Amino acid sequence: MKVLCIRRQMQGGLADYSNSLVEPLKALGIFLTFWDAHDEIPNETGFWPDRKVSKILRAKAEQFDLVHAWGYRAAWASAEALKLNRPWIYTAWDMPKTRHTHLIDRLNHARVGICTSYVCRAALEEVHTLNLQVVLPGVEVPRDLPEMEEARKSLGLPLGVPLVVAMGRFVPERGFIDLLEAFPKVWESLPDCLLVIAGEGPQEREIKSLANRPQIEILPWQVPWPLLRAADLVVVPSVRQSTSMVALKAMAASRPVLVRRVGGMPDIALEHVAIRAFDSNEDLPNEIVTLLSDESLLQSLGYSALVRVEDRFLLEEAAAATSRVYHEAT
Repeated sequence: MKVLCIRRQMQGGLADYSNSLVEPLKALGIFLTFWDAHDEIPNETGFWPDRKVSKILRAKAEQFDLVHAWGYRAAWASAEALKLNRPWIYTAWDMPKTRHTHLIDRLNHARVGICTSYVCRAALEEVHTLNLQVVLPGVEVPRDLPEMEEARKSLGLPLGVPLVVAMGRFVPERGFIDLLEAFPKVWESLPDCLLVIAGEGPQEREIKSLANRPQIEILPWQVPWPLLRAADLVVVPSVRQSTSMVALKAMAASRPVLVRRVGGMPDIALEHVAIRAFDSNEDLPNEIVTLLSDESLLQSLGYSALVRVEDRFLLEEAAAATSRVYHEAT
């Protein structure tokens, strides 16, 4: 089976996860081809942009058995171009920004809508979105990861100080500004605590302007494993999220994770056992300090997080579930 995958994001969790499916799906006889259409598919919708995109997409789709739209804007474009005439599906990677009937009508042209959490599916079902299935994303659990000291040395990070790590696309919904603004209160209790944020995106200039303390380091997006292993705590401060590859990879690296209690994030793992969550920006610095002040708690969370990933979020299982959806849709 040949599948055309349409994406508008070439960085971040959506791109990371969709890339990771290539090899396990190939082993199942499914071959993915990516159309990274950020330039071709604008944010704006309407007669002229939709007409232009539809012409390109229909031509590309001719060579494939199935079209997989990753994200709502790609799904909109697929609905406009393919309607009910050719098989296509979509993945709702984040919680929907809007549940307007114009979007829902287009989503209902798809053979299947894949939701990355049960909370996301419930939000879409509430407004009568059809043909939804939950496929939990998976992550490959790496072997022979470096110990914390080795990982910090490889990245030039200091030893013996608390290290908080965050990573992702530099966009408002990922909450990095909130995290930066929380750290002055963290330093009141832990003055040597270091914050490292890795990523790229539209907010890069604003984020770097706020990172004007020696205890903050901004790194480019990179292979996350050494940085995750270097961390005492990984924070996912997103304000709108169905699932998080950063959280899952941190858990697979046996690192404790603190997430905002939004969307599908609390469903990743049992709170206080394999993950910790916070509600508001006011709570964030206290949660960070509480966790970093209890080494046994950090170790317990990290161990339980790895067990949770191995139980529910393995990449091979996600690929098998995706393969079943593909076959059902064609």
